[in-house]
Amino acid sequence: MRRGRRPVDYEYWLPGALIGLLFLIGCFQIFSRFIFSYPLTWGEEAMRLSFLLLVFFGAFAVTKNRAHLLVDLINIYGRPKMSVRCWKSYEVVVLIVQASFFALCAYGSFQMAAVRWNIVSQTMPFWRIGFMYVLTGSAFLACSLASVYLIFHDKKEEEAGS
Repeated sequence: MRRGRRPVDYEYWLPGALIGLLFLIGCFQIFSRFIFSYPLTWGEEAMRLSFLLLVFFGAFAVTKNRAHLLVDLINIYGRPKMSVRCWKSYEVVVLIVQASFFALCAYGSFQMAAVRWNIVSQTMPFWRIGFMYVLTGSAFLACSLASVYLIFHDKKEEEAGS
């Protein structure tokens, strides 16, 4: 009998690659600073940008898989006392607020990208500052779309279960 393959979570690949990039840049920075006595001018800034992207794309991964932090007071103590309909309504309201927040952050990031698109990084002349805002805005937009997906995905499961 053939065993089924384990499903692959593609949303964890980008944060995993960013962790690897952080490690490689950090090692290369240490190596160049102490072995060659010539530190990289762009290493610290590249690590900072990679870490920022790691946080935002990691937020997308945990939002999609519902692995984010929850309000324990409501989820642990309130859930047994709530009816199923009330609990589903609570989850939908939380996801709508979450999607709205992420959409607002994405809008702000894209606005900042438009304002700062022509500013070039001092240490990495090939890197435009506005591009970083586009990337973070894309991560916020992905989180917002994941929240909206979860609203409709839960509705489909609820209708299929009925």
